[in-house]
Amino acid sequence: GHDGPVLLCAESAGRREVLLEALAGAGIEPVPVDSWPAFLADPAPLAIAVAPIDRGLYLGPGAPMLLCEAQLYGTRVAQRRRRKRETAVDTDAVFRDLNELRPGAPVVHLEHGVGRYVGLTNLAVDGADAEFLTLEYAEGARLYVPVASLHLISRYSGSEPELAPLHR
Repeated sequence: GHDGPVLLCAESAGRREVLLEALAGAGIEPVPVDSWPAFLADPAPLAIAVAPIDRGLYLGPGAPMLLCEAQLYGTRVAQRRRRKRETAVDTDAVFRDLNELRPGAPVVHLEHGVGRYVGLTNLAVDGADAEFLTLEYAEGARLYVPVASLHLISRYSGSEPELAPLHR
């Protein structure tokens, strides 16, 4: 194993949440940091940041090391996501899950990170009504997710949902 500090880089805020969940399941809890310079200023043994890179950095024994998701999973994240979009989605099953969510519950969007579920909204798009999931983010920003993209959203599974950090 590497004897220096390690920074894991997730492709997006949503991917960081997915990665944190997977690591927590294995009893591993990296320290969230904002950037490589922030990590270097105060290197934790294991930290995590959002940085869409596809190659890591090894500077030698004991030196800080950078690991990207592709190195952890052995495949490019963007390619995996593209394939996932092409698969058929059972929107009825996803919809039932979303109806179980209460307004204000935190959810994780794969590309936008943690937001709060507001509810379902009908909006006119190209002259036709369409149903959207409404998510609220930091500073009141709202994201309207079409039903066809519900596979990009999952439940937030942190220990204290009311303390879930909202992303921008």
